[in-house]
Amino acid sequence: MTKKIRIVRITDDEGEKYSLVSEKEIVYGNLCDTYSSYGQSLDCNDAGCYSIENSWSDFREDLLSYLAESLRDNSLQTWEYEWDFEKELREYLQEKHGEKGVSLLEKFLKEETVHTEAVYTTWWDGHNWRSKLWEVYDGEYSDGKLLDEDDEVAREILEAWEKCGGIGYIPKVSKCVFTLHNGKGFLFCDDRYPGYQIADCRILQPGAPVVVDTRDGKKKIEKPFWVSDMSFFFEEDGKIYLAEGYFTPEGEIYSIYQTDSLE
Repeated sequence: MTKKIRIVRITDDEGEKYSLVSEKEIVYGNLCDTYSSYGQSLDCNDAGCYSIENSWSDFREDLLSYLAESLRDNSLQTWEYEWDFEKELREYLQEKHGEKGVSLLEKFLKEETVHTEAVYTTWWDGHNWRSKLWEVYDGEYSDGKLLDEDDEVAREILEAWEKCGGIGYIPKVSKCVFTLHNGKGFLFCDDRYPGYQIADCRILQPGAPVVVDTRDGKKKIEKPFWVSDMSFFFEEDGKIYLAEGYFTPEGEIYSIYQTDSLE
């Protein structure tokens, strides 16, 4: 059975591109269970969770107020700890209030803790665990946006991916494949680092007609799909070609390579 693929939109300095990610690699969980780009594990402090582990939140203050009122122990309002808040609080409650105090602590932890939720992918890069964040609730930062399955762009990318049949080799463009779909160009490249994705995708719009010099003379291209300032794909007679430009003493010359057929 073919693995189900989801599309993530990524915006960087080069513009928009898309990542094809296996659905089984996407986790709907807590931000505090992810890793930074340096391989460091995030905790509740980093994630901004409302929890006993986050000393920057109001959780501990609210917990002590709740316990002080429930147990009629005003000393809890000013209770202080030395090293380990939860461990020392449990010991205090056990000593002064027995199982009732510990039970109330457990109740508050279970009912009131709120972890910052996130949609993410985690993978092992050979040295460290790393995570990419596709959506963070109650936060602004993310590495990309996981598109809905019925998103028009996501549907087009998956249709183009199915049409081209996966990754193939193209001269001068490493392990990539280009195909046309709905009047647009789709360039899929196999990028195994980072290791969570199947491929990345760039959507190319057709440019204005261009005339280029080749070793066989001038050639007019009606719809070039530019990959860079010096290279573009085009379709001719049902076949896909790559035009790669380079400078010579005579001027700018383009070499033409045939790639995969549209059929």
